[in-house]
Amino acid sequence: MVEWAGIVLGLASLAVSVVVAVRQHRLAAAQHRLATSQQALAAREQASLVWVQHEGWPEDNEGGFWTATVVNGSQGPIFEVDVSAMFGNVEESQSVGSGPLPPGARERIEGDGYPDWLELSFTDAQGNRWVRRDDGWLRND
Repeated sequence: MVEWAGIVLGLASLAVSVVVAVRQHRLAAAQHRLATSQQALAAREQASLVWVQHEGWPEDNEGGFWTATVVNGSQGPIFEVDVSAMFGNVEESQSVGSGPLPPGARERIEGDGYPDWLELSFTDAQGNRWVRRDDGWLRND
């Protein structure tokens, strides 16, 4: 009888250990998902502080060119900064600056023609690639 009680208690202890281990694993996975989600949200928040502002066309615009300013309002530098002028399905792209665009920097650019919209592509300090239109639309590539 004592042997059976020992066996039952041993099995019960094993079952409790398995339940605790499974719950700890689930908790760790949930904490990881939360941390990843918070990091993604923080990265998106910083990316939303980078934009291209289409300034239109100068009044004496006989040559047909546009001007815009790229603004880095984020807390970190941005890299591989390109602005694309979109003419329907045709895209004309140009690089902005020769290196990283530091926090608070503004870079003025211009291009030929009358684009439908402008698109800014850049890589943030964490290595995420982003695309932002001049109407505010933002996508993580």
